[in-house]
Amino acid sequence: MKLEGKVAIVTGAGSGIGRAIALGFAREGASIAVADINMTSAAETVSQIEAYDRGKGIAVKLDIAKIEDNQQMVDETVKAFGRVDILVNNAGLRNQGSLFNCTPEIWEHAVDGNLRGLFWAMKAVTPIMIKQGMGKIINISSLQGVRQCNPDRTAYCSTKTGLISLTRAAAVELGPYNICVNAISPGTIETNMGGLTTLFTPEVIAERCKYIPLRYRAKPEALIGPALFLASDDSDYVTGINMVVDGGWCASD
Repeated sequence: MKLEGKVAIVTGAGSGIGRAIALGFAREGASIAVADINMTSAAETVSQIEAYDRGKGIAVKLDIAKIEDNQQMVDETVKAFGRVDILVNNAGLRNQGSLFNCTPEIWEHAVDGNLRGLFWAMKAVTPIMIKQGMGKIINISSLQGVRQCNPDRTAYCSTKTGLISLTRAAAVELGPYNICVNAISPGTIETNMGGLTTLFTPEVIAERCKYIPLRYRAKPEALIGPALFLASDDSDYVTGINMVVDGGWCASD
């Protein structure tokens, strides 16, 4: 198993992409700290992890925007498992903030949930990884941080682009400590992020899929393979990249 004996923190792991990655890592032998603002959902993910042979998991309360929650998340993981090898920074939000209708509250909410909070998670885990002499950090960005900037999501797109830049800067800074920092930018994935399911009607989905060479919207499990590669020893010489997982959408531009 590729992650045998490893310890991973996966934020936003109560559902969607985060849960899929947490379960995928657990199947490969990792112990998982399931961090989520919804403890009921986090506990459900832990139950699924523990159903695996030798599966180990803990649920950790996390409001990604709170500095103290990020530090407590790392502290609880170390207390339970003794180390942290992998951080998957998946928690985030998706809001509808255009340049014209964006209030200070909408902007700050987007920055807190998609950029600032993920920075604090990285900052909290870095001293542990430096002490261990290694670590893998994976930031989940978005295709909308790369090329698809919808006019009604200026705040969201800006923060996701910022996260990719943060990933590169951190990769340069942490490389000398043998810590690899990479990003994954998913395209259209079947999730209910931010409760915006009503926006993705069958008609909207069909229209989007016209631009995807593979012609379908992926399930969260499509992110397991890319995340597993970046978390495992297979990617020890890979840092500072943004892996786009979009069914070929960018290639069709």
